[in-house]
Amino acid sequence: MSDKDLDVSNQLKSVLTSTQTQSGNLLQLQNLVLDLQKELKSCKDTSLTSLEQQKRDLAVLSQDLKNIASSITINTKDIESIPGVRTPKWYNVLIPFGVESENALQNSIEINPEGPFVITQISAFWEILDVDAGDFQEKSTFGRIVPCSAYPMILNSFGVTNNETTFPGIIPGYNTPSFSQLFATNSAANKTGVLSYIPEFDFQIEVAGTGRFFTSQPIPAAALYGYGDSPLYTGVQGWAERGDKIVIYATPLVPTPTYGRVHFCIHGYQILGPVSITQALGYTES
Repeated sequence: MSDKDLDVSNQLKSVLTSTQTQSGNLLQLQNLVLDLQKELKSCKDTSLTSLEQQKRDLAVLSQDLKNIASSITINTKDIESIPGVRTPKWYNVLIPFGVESENALQNSIEINPEGPFVITQISAFWEILDVDAGDFQEKSTFGRIVPCSAYPMILNSFGVTNNETTFPGIIPGYNTPSFSQLFATNSAANKTGVLSYIPEFDFQIEVAGTGRFFTSQPIPAAALYGYGDSPLYTGVQGWAERGDKIVIYATPLVPTPTYGRVHFCIHGYQILGPVSITQALGYTES
C-alpha cells in the first residue's frame, strides 16, 4: 500500500473515531464516510490508466476527508443528550459549629473520578450534637436532624404558642401570633419557644475546579426549601467535572443554638466514564 493510501486510510479511521465520540446524531456523516471507504476500495481494485491519475484521485479524496474531519462540530444540545450510564449520587458537605457560634465556616467535597456530577436538588440540615443539659434540656435530642432555617416550620407554627391561659376564651393558634413566643430562649417555667433551637444560616456555593459560584452572594437557607418543606429542585442542571471541588460557605445569621453540624446535601447523578460536560457542550476545545 502506498503512503497516500495509508494517509487516506488513517484519515478515514480518524473521522470514524470522531463521529463515534460525538454525542449528537451523526449517522448521516458516518454513512458518508462508509461511502468514501467503498470508493477508496474501488480505486484500489480498478485498473486506472496511469499511476499518476491514481495519485491525483487519492489526493483529491484525501483533501475531502480533511475537510470533513475539520468541519465536524459537536451536536450536543443539553446534558441529557451526552451518552453515558447514569447512577444516582449524593454528596454531603459537613460543617461543624460550636454552641453560640457566629463565625462563617466552610468545607468541601471532591467529585470522584468515575465521572462528572450533575446536580438536580439541594437541601440543608442541622444535626444536633449537644448533650450538655446546661445547653439543651434533653439528651435524647442528640443526633436529631432539623432544618437550617426556621422558615419551613414558621408558617405552620406561627401563633400556636398562644394558649387559653394567656388569652381566655381564645382558641389556641389564633390571634396575635408572636415572634417572641416562637423564638424565646428563656427555659424558666417552660417558656422556651418552639423554634428556639432551630438555627439560621446563609450559604454560598462554589465549584472550585472551575471558579464558578452558584451564588453571586450568600443566600439564606430559606431559599433551599420549597413549598411543603420539599427540597430545592434546581431550575437547570448544574454540574461539576471529575476532580472538581464543591465548596460550601456557611454563615450563622443568629448564634448557633447548640453544638451541631450542617449537612449540606447535594443530590443528582453521576455520568460514568471519561466524560467532560464542559467539552461536550462546546464551552472548551477538546
